[in-house]
Amino acid sequence: MSVFGTQNIANMAWAIEKCNVHDFPLLEALAAPSLRNIWQATPQDLCNTLWALTRSSACMDRVASATSTTTTDRMSEMGSRGLTNIAWSFAIVQNKHCPLFDAISAPSIRSMHDFNDQDLAN
Repeated sequence: MSVFGTQNIANMAWAIEKCNVHDFPLLEALAAPSLRNIWQATPQDLCNTLWALTRSSACMDRVASATSTTTTDRMSEMGSRGLTNIAWSFAIVQNKHCPLFDAISAPSIRSMHDFNDQDLAN
């Protein structure tokens, strides 16, 4: 797994979840490098990984916490689509991580004019 980039890991985790494969050892194996390299992930990779690994994995809390921290620390580079997708991913997995939503709300309100219809709908 060490040769896989963040997008490769995110794509694989997403595909496994979409196929309803609940192979916890495999998901745990994907979570480890994902968490190690989370700072390199794009907002979309963060969303895909969060959604896939937290829907059926025992590593939900670790992935959610790391994604929340990364998002909060990298808020300025997330953009409206990134913030929207991260919030959507947390909502889909029914993780009400209040510090993340608090952190997202202020920049979202300030940059509301940058949000398109899709961003607002999500």
